[in-house]
Amino acid sequence: MLERVINDSLVSYLLEAKAVGKALSRDYYTALQAVFTSPSVVGTYSTDYHCLIHLRPYLSLLWSVAERQLHLPRSAGLSISKDKRQWRVVVSATRSSPDKYEAHKEEIIQLFTIVQRIQHGLRMLGRGGEQDEEVVQVRRAFTALMRLPLLNRMACVPAGSAALHPEWTLEMEARSGEIHVPMIEIHLLRWGRFFKNN
Repeated sequence: MLERVINDSLVSYLLEAKAVGKALSRDYYTALQAVFTSPSVVGTYSTDYHCLIHLRPYLSLLWSVAERQLHLPRSAGLSISKDKRQWRVVVSATRSSPDKYEAHKEEIIQLFTIVQRIQHGLRMLGRGGEQDEEVVQVRRAFTALMRLPLLNRMACVPAGSAALHPEWTLEMEARSGEIHVPMIEIHLLRWGRFFKNN
C-alpha cells in the first residue's frame, strides 16, 4: 500500500517533470520531506535491501532533475573514478550465501555514487550565502532522505577523494539482512583537505 501511494504521487509526478523538462515545485519538495520523515515510511526503508531496491532508481532520477533545476554541475564531486590515483570502492558478498547477494553488488556501488553526488551538491548549495525558499526546501527534502539508515551510512563517507588518502579502498559488504558500510578511521583523513571540503 505504501509503495503504491509513493509511486502514484511522488514517482509519477517526477517522471512527468523529467519527460517535459519541468522544474519540481516547492510543494513537491515539501511533500517529499513530509513523506520521508513519517515514522511508517522511515520504518519501511530502514531495511537496507528494501531501500536499495526501491529507492535507488527514484533517488537517481530525483537528483538528476534537482541538479538541472538548481544549475549544479552534473556529476561534480564524485568520489568514485576510474582514475587510479583516487580511492576505490568495492563490494563483497557475504560468505554464507554469496550467490544471493552477488547481484546487488553493482546496485550498491550505484547507490553509493548517487549519495556522494547528493552530499556534494548539498554542500555546494550550503556555500551560497543567503538562500531562497526553493533552495532551502530542496536541502530539507534531501536531508530527510539522507537520514534513512543505509543512505546515512553512505553519506558519512567524506564526499570527494581529496579528504582521504588515495591508496585507501572503501570495502562494503552485502550481508544477510544488511549492507555493511565501514566507518572511516581517523588516521585515513587528510585533515586540511577534509575541513576545506566540508
